Amino acid sequence: MTAADTTVHPTAVVGPGVTLGQGVQIGPYAVLLGPLRVGDRVWIGSGTSIGAPPEITDVRHNLAWAGDLGHAGVVIEDDAVIRELVVIHQGSRRPTTVGAGSWLLNRCYLAHDVQTGPGVTVSAGGSIGGHATIRGGATLRDERCRPPGPSDRRPGHDRDGRRSLGMCHRSARHSACRCVCRGSTRSGCAELG
Repeated sequence: MTAADTTVHPTAVVGPGVTLGQGVQIGPYAVLLGPLRVGDRVWIGSGTSIGAPPEITDVRHNLAWAGDLGHAGVVIEDDAVIRELVVIHQGSRRPTTVGAGSWLLNRCYLAHDVQTGPGVTVSAGGSIGGHATIRGGATLRDERCRPPGPSDRRPGHDRDGRRSLGMCHRSARHSACRCVCRGSTRSGCAELG
């Protein structure tokens, strides 16, 4: 179902079971599979994939593009911005939910059953594992290659003073990472503000 003032690029795929709100903008080559409810004034960038089955080995991979709507779905609330190449999987037990006014920057990944509160920002390349709940207003960012900045003076807060989750990773190029939320060098930090 598409509202009259919604714009869907001709190369985008909007499958069965997808409901679009008023003023939704969907870019080239985006794929939206149901069950999916998109709120009003949501912006979805090119190459985005929303609604693929959850990545769980003992869960059936349904054919949502053919009308097989066998999972808990995805909800994107009003005024969210979903940038290019974002991937959001369907929930297995509850809908994967993007809170109102949230920003998911390019190449983000939200696994099955993730819930983000209103106003959450996930920076480019961030990955959130299944069943995670992110409180409203949180900023999640990947710390791998970020140069030191003003937020390093106040661990646990971003440049605007909001609580932050530093997503820590080790890689071949970096021997350690800086965990912003605790101000220590370690991997796997998961403290929320």
